[in-house]
Amino acid sequence: MVQPKTLPQQVQAQSNSIATYDYTDIADGTGVRIFYGANTNIGGTNDYILTTDASIYSSSRAWEVDGATSTSFDFDLSPFNTPLTAKGTAIFSTGLGRVGGSIKLTVTLNHVRGATVTAITSAIDTITWGTSGAIMALITLPITEQRFQIGDFLRMTVLMTSTSGGFVEFGFDPIGRDSTRGITAANGATTTMKLNMPFRIDL
Repeated sequence: MVQPKTLPQQVQAQSNSIATYDYTDIADGTGVRIFYGANTNIGGTNDYILTTDASIYSSSRAWEVDGATSTSFDFDLSPFNTPLTAKGTAIFSTGLGRVGGSIKLTVTLNHVRGATVTAITSAIDTITWGTSGAIMALITLPITEQRFQIGDFLRMTVLMTSTSGGFVEFGFDPIGRDSTRGITAANGATTTMKLNMPFRIDL
């Protein structure tokens, strides 16, 4: 009886994976991850999150308020599964809308470990904006180098301050739907809140 031939098995050697970065990343020693602000509403409770998924629909497109207020929002990222070091300058952007009054955003980035919250940037303001319509706000945030261990997470705190006499809003919808009142593509603005966050590349 003729035995069937056994084909030799080919085993491909595994090599260490090499991440690729563009030249500007390597020159600066950092790689940028993009996070989007969004909110969830479960049982009537609003929570504010950071996500890497630009295709999701936020429960609300924007925070809208009439009259004077000073309200703080904590946008939290899920805990890290691997250690990372934040280093460089982050860039924050979102759309603002208003009719009357004025609006100002103040943004701070924080390292959170358990119950300990440590600011890794100074609190940086947008200019106080007092013209009706919609604009895009952009803030640069120089970071104090910070190591995130497994289980730590990044928190972005956004403080909105508005004066009386008008309606104001700021956006946080990853997919960028028009707000119900003023932040629209037709007005040259989007509700997408974006954080470009630099981390050190370990080559």
